[in-house]
Amino acid sequence: MANEEKNHALVADDEALTEFALMAKSISSSENEVYDDSYCSKSCRKNTKKLNTKISKLSEKLSDCETNLYHYKLVLSRVEARLVEFKTQEIKFCKQIRGLKRDVKVRNNKIENLMNELEQVKKEKEGLDNKLTGFESASKDLDTLLGSQRTDKNKEGLGYNTVPPPPSCSSLLTFKERYVLDR
Repeated sequence: MANEEKNHALVADDEALTEFALMAKSISSSENEVYDDSYCSKSCRKNTKKLNTKISKLSEKLSDCETNLYHYKLVLSRVEARLVEFKTQEIKFCKQIRGLKRDVKVRNNKIENLMNELEQVKKEKEGLDNKLTGFESASKDLDTLLGSQRTDKNKEGLGYNTVPPPPSCSSLLTFKERYVLDR
């Protein structure tokens, strides 16, 4: 009996193989369905139905995966394009930053030089202000000294109030005039 069950199992397996072989794809059927023959047994039809549903589910999943893959590749290409754009902008901005840093350094040096020059000018101004105050006080002193000085010809207050006329020929002329007039 056990031997008959073994043979029966083999026969059932052989039948399943033949039925399975008959379930080849048909040209007229859709891509996802397995050919359903009316000569198949109930279990075969049941298996075929299950397989068809599994195939359709897997096909949907595959389609979803392909769609996701397409979108992923599309987004990836856009991200890579933006990355290239950002890298070029980064290089450009780095160059600008280096240039601006150099400009700031040059301007800081100019500011430092101008500050040093300003300090020197302030010191010179202080020195010139000190000299100017010295000259102003000396000028005032000279003005008072000049105001208090007397000329050599002015001897007023020293006992020489009247100044005799200088010796000149005027007295001779008057004599000559007298002589001419007398004659």
